[in-house]
Amino acid sequence: MSYPATESSTSGPFVCLSDLHLGADISVLSYHSKEDFTFRCERQSQCLKMFVQSLRNYIPRVFDGKTPVLVLNGDCLDFDFASPAQLIHAFQCFMRAAFDPNEEPLFASEVIYIPGNHDHRLWEQMKDQLMVRNIKQSNAIPERVQYQSTRLFDEEGIASFLLNEMIRMADLPNVSISLRYPNWGLKRGDKRIVFHHGHYCEGIYRVMSRLTEILLDEEVIDVEELEAQNGGWVDFLWSSLGASEDQKNIMVWMYAMSLDPAASHHNYKRIARIISDYLDREYSVSATSKVAAGMSLEKLIVTLLNITFGKVFDAERAHFKEVLSDGAIEGVSWYLSGPIHRQLCTEEGLELSASIDGDCRFVFGHTHKPFQAFLPVEGYSNNIGLYNSGGWSLDDVELTAVQGAAAIFIDEDFNIASLRLFNAPVNPRQDIDKYDVRIEGMNTLEDEKNPLLYQMRSALDNPECDALFREFNRLAKQKAFEIVKYKQKGFFDPSLSPGIKKEKSYDI
Repeated sequence: MSYPATESSTSGPFVCLSDLHLGADISVLSYHSKEDFTFRCERQSQCLKMFVQSLRNYIPRVFDGKTPVLVLNGDCLDFDFASPAQLIHAFQCFMRAAFDPNEEPLFASEVIYIPGNHDHRLWEQMKDQLMVRNIKQSNAIPERVQYQSTRLFDEEGIASFLLNEMIRMADLPNVSISLRYPNWGLKRGDKRIVFHHGHYCEGIYRVMSRLTEILLDEEVIDVEELEAQNGGWVDFLWSSLGASEDQKNIMVWMYAMSLDPAASHHNYKRIARIISDYLDREYSVSATSKVAAGMSLEKLIVTLLNITFGKVFDAERAHFKEVLSDGAIEGVSWYLSGPIHRQLCTEEGLELSASIDGDCRFVFGHTHKPFQAFLPVEGYSNNIGLYNSGGWSLDDVELTAVQGAAAIFIDEDFNIASLRLFNAPVNPRQDIDKYDVRIEGMNTLEDEKNPLLYQMRSALDNPECDALFREFNRLAKQKAFEIVKYKQKGFFDPSLSPGIKKEKSYDI
């Protein structure tokens, strides 16, 4: 299968989105009927239509008519909380809106896709293709063939068979999608921009490497080895369960349950009782048997569930008070000073102990909490600028002020600014009609030297742009509130302790 020739993907400008979670009913961009809030993945929501219409009016004013490259930075498809049919319909709806052949092009014909944890399956499908390509390029089968990751400064990428066939079926023959993973970088002079979804900044996604480090007493910081050790783990738990409707429902239930501590403990005890009864029945092992330090078997099982499933669901986005918790700052610093630093040094021909000079920026998502900040990181001469694009799904039962979504804009000179698109309406009566769309920089003196900030703010001041974004902002916040209220009604009932509605629980 051949795909159309594409324009250069490294010249810019760029618009970066992440965490759309297309196919999942908890995405702000999903369609829900007004009558009963039924999720319909095959229809474009009014929110999605207004989002694209707003960008179609805004982007040409920012980039003076130049067509930017769309960078999808992970979790844009949700293979965990959506069935294959839902994924296909939802992705085609998004692509038809963003690449409407009846409109002037909004984005360049090549889309760059960097999978995350919820769409890691896309990368699993492409690993063998990468291996074959690298063998052909070297005209030999080397002892160690790199096929777990693409190069950091990779202009070619790997054409995604699945996504390209989906957009062919959506009657978009001039659009193509290529993958990079887990990192993709841009470099011009002393400026570097690195994209990564953000999952490897969290310890739970590299737990297999942690096991290796404990057993072998050596830290895993090579990107290729990091993916080799953890890719299967990421794919299993976050990017494959949607294939089974029953399994998907159980995972949705367990995730929702985990957000209520009382409900979690109650249901872990219930699961422990089921396991204990099985062991007693099959192997005559009593649940009250003391197995360690006076702890009963049943209590030990509850403890293990808390430190395994409890930790799996205790993601960074569950920390509601700040955009980055102390643990997340440590994780981002580790990833930048370890895997990213090593990749930069290797591809730029530097000693692994070298300090990276110049201006470095890190664009990521994953946490669903957009922000910008500078961070001092070991191995770099200057502080690294962090840009988080937030997220479009509401997977919590309470809304918090740090949740929201943004689009990261990058011009041809690699200036960066954030278009904050909406914040979660914590207080619906006050916040749904509150206008949150704004342009954000680093809030430092650097902003005075960033022409992209001025260009974006000037474009937003246009009355037509302003009106479209106001309507989109209102629709997005209204949808966010409706999703959360629907989830609360479906999973949680304050009148029932510990919170899980009986008819919505699943026997495990």
